[in-house]
Amino acid sequence: LPILGEHDLEPSACGIIRSYAVNLLTPSLLSEQLKTKGLSLSAQVFLVLADTQQEANTLKTQIQEMPSANHFFWIPVLGIQSETTIENDISFKFNDLLCRYLAINVQLKSSASSENVKKQLEAKWESNRQAIKQLLQKFYGRSGLNSAKCQIYQAGSSELLSCESWHGFKEL
Repeated sequence: LPILGEHDLEPSACGIIRSYAVNLLTPSLLSEQLKTKGLSLSAQVFLVLADTQQEANTLKTQIQEMPSANHFFWIPVLGIQSETTIENDISFKFNDLLCRYLAINVQLKSSASSENVKKQLEAKWESNRQAIKQLLQKFYGRSGLNSAKCQIYQAGSSELLSCESWHGFKEL
């Protein structure tokens, strides 16, 4: 995921370069994962991996109770297990796709596979990768924001942040 990690914004009119970090957050490890990585960061964005709607709602309550900070939480409202993709009449949830991705990756790295099998695995790997990207768009992308399948909250606030894309978010 190229969006993960530290990023710089365009310099301000006075030449100050602001930076922010994007990290994955597992709700069960919330307090451990919230530690600010660097004082030079203007903001931290967390893509929340809440499995269910209940887990997402619990996290929203915890976010409201936090001290106000430039920590932003991008939350899939119904959880990451709410969406599926279908391939060959088989339904796959997000976790299933990730496991499949890793398994295919291991198979591709093994030298025991013939050239024909490798080509088939590469096709499955790419198809699986595209399915993961589509679900990530629903959870954390423009389509998720426009369809209200994801929401953004700031630490210490119950107010839903309004934006329609990553570019709009960076301007907040």
